[in-house]
Amino acid sequence: MIVGPSGAGKDTLLDGAKKEFASDKRIVFAKRLITRPAQDEDNETISPEDFAYRQSQGLFLLSWQAHGLGYGLSLDLKRQLDEGRHVIANLSRSLIEQAENLGYEVIVIHITAAAEILQQRLKLRGRETPQDISDRLNREAPLTTKSARLIEIRNETSPGEGIRAFNQAIRQCLTSTAPHE
Repeated sequence: MIVGPSGAGKDTLLDGAKKEFASDKRIVFAKRLITRPAQDEDNETISPEDFAYRQSQGLFLLSWQAHGLGYGLSLDLKRQLDEGRHVIANLSRSLIEQAENLGYEVIVIHITAAAEILQQRLKLRGRETPQDISDRLNREAPLTTKSARLIEIRNETSPGEGIRAFNQAIRQCLTSTAPHE
């Protein structure tokens, strides 16, 4: 699970990891389904009605609401997990317990940065109003785990350094986890 506040650089780090691990068949980078048109992210857009239908029919492995949008991971990812692959997904911190309850080993990679860096990145992103940025920065988002291992990356320097640290964390996860039985 890749988690962290808006503006921490999760998408940039994930893009770097996708390039680094493109040929590694052990890894699947999950595509989120979101009720917002994709912008600079590798997501699939679905309508709010389709999202509600899929959620009501249990067609998501995990789903959540945040910032007025619906987010979900397709239930098809369960097959990848059952085959022993490592599914890497950008998720909400609120889903950690749900992910732990799925019965697979969970590793949480928490990407974060100082508040002033987050604010600057959100302004540059240009997706949110000043009030939205303030709301995101002031939102309570506890990070708690029961059984998941937690790795923290402070992404406050260059994108290249952040990507190197993130890729190293993924390598560490690959060597320290056993495939799902």
